Amino acid sequence: MIGRTLRLGPLTATVVGVLEPSVPYPDDTEIIANVVTSPHHLEATMVTGRTHRMTELFGRLAPGITLEAARTELLAVHADMMREHPESYSATANIRLSPVRLRDQLAAPARPLLIVLLAAA
Repeated sequence: MIGRTLRLGPLTATVVGVLEPSVPYPDDTEIIANVVTSPHHLEATMVTGRTHRMTELFGRLAPGITLEAARTELLAVHADMMREHPESYSATANIRLSPVRLRDQLAAPARPLLIVLLAAA
């Protein structure tokens, strides 16, 4: 499969990798990215445009790399991307990148309730 070209609606994409049948998410996962096929969301692939704003990516920190170091690098890459494509990233649009730990992202909405339940128990 790797290297083959597939049609995704009106676009084509080259397969660059294949996941194992059962993804060991999140323990051994290096990266997961959403794949879109609807015409409304095709800009998320950034092939035809850069205006889709609801993309989430998950990555794994390399051994010895802190979240702060990864955040610094990601923010620098994001700033370069915004500078290189001003037509897509308006200074007034409040577009931002928020690198956080997955466990914090998943647990943040429920944290107050979980603390109350822990205290009650």
